Amino acid sequence: MFRKIFGKLRGGKAPEPKSRIAYLTDLYHDWAEGKVETWGGIDLRGLIEQQIAAGDAQMATTNLAGHVRHCFDLAGLYWGQGDTATARHYLGKALDSHERMIAYCDQRGPVWPMEYSDEADARIAGLLLDRPVAQVPRRPREERDLYPSFKPILLDAMTGDAPLDMARWQDWEDSTVRNRWPKFQVAEAQFYRRALTGEFASGAALLAAHEALWKSKAGKTFERGWFNGYDDNDLIIDALFAAVLKRIGWEGCYRHSWPHTLPYDSTPETTREPDRYIAVAAAPLPAPAADTGIIADAQDARRYLDHHLGQQTDDEGNSFPAARPAKQAGKVAGAMKELGWVRDPAALGLMRAYRMDNVLTRRSHLSLCDPVASFVTLKGWNDAMRQDFGLHPDLVAIAQSEERADYMDPQGLWYVLWVKDRKVYAVDREDWHDPGLATAGAQRGMTVWPSYVSFVAWWVGGA
Repeated sequence: MFRKIFGKLRGGKAPEPKSRIAYLTDLYHDWAEGKVETWGGIDLRGLIEQQIAAGDAQMATTNLAGHVRHCFDLAGLYWGQGDTATARHYLGKALDSHERMIAYCDQRGPVWPMEYSDEADARIAGLLLDRPVAQVPRRPREERDLYPSFKPILLDAMTGDAPLDMARWQDWEDSTVRNRWPKFQVAEAQFYRRALTGEFASGAALLAAHEALWKSKAGKTFERGWFNGYDDNDLIIDALFAAVLKRIGWEGCYRHSWPHTLPYDSTPETTREPDRYIAVAAAPLPAPAADTGIIADAQDARRYLDHHLGQQTDDEGNSFPAARPAKQAGKVAGAMKELGWVRDPAALGLMRAYRMDNVLTRRSHLSLCDPVASFVTLKGWNDAMRQDFGLHPDLVAIAQSEERADYMDPQGLWYVLWVKDRKVYAVDREDWHDPGLATAGAQRGMTVWPSYVSFVAWWVGGA
């Protein structure tokens, strides 16, 4: 409003506001190559050379990393407008700064992790321009990275002859569970892996899945920097996906392809189906500890169970699926909560995926209680054990029996979960009125298991 009034007072027209793309392009030009008066009228690359000459290693490498990012983003903005010639120029400038970083490391030594946290932009630019890209030497991390990127795992496979290392990939997925990453963020990473390893039926199916994924990001509030496209979804290009398309041999025109691109919301055209998919080096299956028979880590135990239950057979060798019907999964959390069994996401996830009464074992004539699907539910069994036989309310009996002697007058050891620590114990009926007494002196692999998921992995692993 002020600009309009000021323009009229001067007798002229108020300046037209900039479009979003013009604003972003000007902003990134300023960051990448604008001359700054307080720096003596030089641009960022000039400042970097001054910092190198002065021995200010940390600022020089941090600013080099920033210059790589700014040029890469600027290339993406031009690419999104269909100007691939200018995009190519700035992809090249990003690579030039990356190579300057490597040359500088020859005199200053390896960089600290936070000085150049992610060189994926440079590696993607190299793939798009067919320029070999060396990696910057790095010092080892002193602390575990809470937010590691999946991109180096994919890029290592894309730039070499080795298969995709699923052991590394599984470690990355485990880290997302430990650090409570949003599911949609993990699903996005899994999409790129699936695209690279050929899990889509055709090029058309792959592009349709990517377009749906990309557009879904526009409605999410998420901090830009992890993945591009949450802001300005119609202006930003998914350069990683373009590199994946190139690596797997797809050719044609798509919004997110290189060097041929299309406007936002246009219909893609495939002229060559992808056929150069990357092989997968399977991650080794987690194995129970030799002394206890337990897989202590809940995520490892879940992987073991997914493998085992995916090929479960009955005593006659016939397939015996344990997967839970999708319509039942939503009832599991409420059923567990009624028993006080909360804050146990690994157990909840397992029970949502599988009917526990259909998880077979050769260790016992007992069967696991299911929260919603069986004739006698987890709650029903526990109500009987508590009302008739004094089971403490903080203990959840997780296994049941159809034998009359067991449910009319239970004797001996019974498998229970103590809601206080969410561990599984084998407790004696004579002591189960007192959780402290019942669990005293418990021995791993015999009368205590570190989690419900670890217990179920042990349960199915019996010969």
